Amino acid sequence: MTAYSASHPSNTVMSSVVSHLPVSVSNPGGSNGFFLPEAVYAALTDISVGATNAYVGFGGGFNWQYTQTGGIAAGAYDFVGVALHEITHALGRVSYEFVAPNTPFLTPLDLVRYNCGSTTLNSTSGSTACFSINGGITDLAVFSPTSDSADLNGATIDPFNAFMSSGTTYTMTSLGNQMMQSVGWTLSTAVPEPGTVYLIGVSFIAMIVARRRKMRPGSGHPAWGAIGRSV
Repeated sequence: MTAYSASHPSNTVMSSVVSHLPVSVSNPGGSNGFFLPEAVYAALTDISVGATNAYVGFGGGFNWQYTQTGGIAAGAYDFVGVALHEITHALGRVSYEFVAPNTPFLTPLDLVRYNCGSTTLNSTSGSTACFSINGGITDLAVFSPTSDSADLNGATIDPFNAFMSSGTTYTMTSLGNQMMQSVGWTLSTAVPEPGTVYLIGVSFIAMIVARRRKMRPGSGHPAWGAIGRSV
């Protein structure tokens, strides 16, 4: 991360994260490994380690609305918002610090998960953690304490929330951009696209252990994804 940050000064979010990193980081599970999605490994090394680097599935039993134009209708779920949630997981927005029953391990996102109101990295399962890019000095958002530890608690309308409601439009936010930049992605303005484009840039070379995860709009389970393998 330090080497990448030095060679990509335009990513000021990562520069801040790196400059505030503690001297050492301990893993609650005893493992010193860091992991990244398989797709990121392939992008970094130009080596494909499998036919599929990541996938996201969407359940058919939900009232999906596939366009955000005019807002999301009552009773419908924002397909674009849910897709943003799952695809960014595949791009590295994951925290496996407290995964059970497997041995927990750290990801880059765990380096921006601080105890709220503290400059100490979060290391206690079930405790409240906040997203901070300056070593815990400023808390930008609160992570969900009851769902996926990489998701937000829903204080604002954000596609990174642990739960999403029907009839609500979820678009990429400046907070979401900062979170993706904090794990190594750089915003691109070179190619005009309808939305945010990320360019890879992380100096880790490990991959995420495969698992299934579920995004929960309301009480259902309409989306899931397997996003890597271990090394």
